[in-house]
Amino acid sequence: METLHIKTTRTARCQLLLPKSNKSEINECWVVLHGYAQLASTFLKSFEAFQTDHRIIAAPEGLNRFYAKGFNGNPAATWMTSEDRENEIEDYCNYLQKLYETIKQQYNLNADCKFVLLGFSQGVATLSRWINRMEPDFDILVFYAGSIAHDLDWKKFIVQVKGKLHIVSGDEDPFISVEKLEEVLEEYRNKGLNFEMHYFHGGHEIDTNALDFLND
Repeated sequence: METLHIKTTRTARCQLLLPKSNKSEINECWVVLHGYAQLASTFLKSFEAFQTDHRIIAAPEGLNRFYAKGFNGNPAATWMTSEDRENEIEDYCNYLQKLYETIKQQYNLNADCKFVLLGFSQGVATLSRWINRMEPDFDILVFYAGSIAHDLDWKKFIVQVKGKLHIVSGDEDPFISVEKLEEVLEEYRNKGLNFEMHYFHGGHEIDTNALDFLND
């Protein structure tokens, strides 16, 4: 059997929380990536508390949609599956980079606008690959309740995130215990990864209090 790959154009969707005043200059831009089986519109509601006069928050949506309960139920999105994974990764990295560049061109960002990149759950692996491959500029990186992709250029990645990385996790996350997470974090440290760890009391969800450090 032969496989034929065809490059095609499709329309991606991104939901945004814009500054409360349309005359405000934007001095901070957040790009937040949802997890598996979520939609950007629902995910973005978790960040409404962070909407200000000078901040834009963009939630791109994964390119692959499906019905969360088989043939019915609410639509949901995923960033990728294991099928044809290299092309899936290339597609979403190109998509996220184009989104990043479009935001910089289309909105009234200050020249020194601070960029915050956040990935939740499956969005953590997605975000780590995008950064590693496409090298977008950013000031703060947040990996929230997810695992860093295993297939990175780690030497390059360690330099890219130095002094910028925060890892956030709930102490009752059903997908990973605190004990197991500590083992993973130790592996990261042994690789030379520098980060600040933030625990909160809760499970596998966005807790706005756990992100208070972003308002410092």
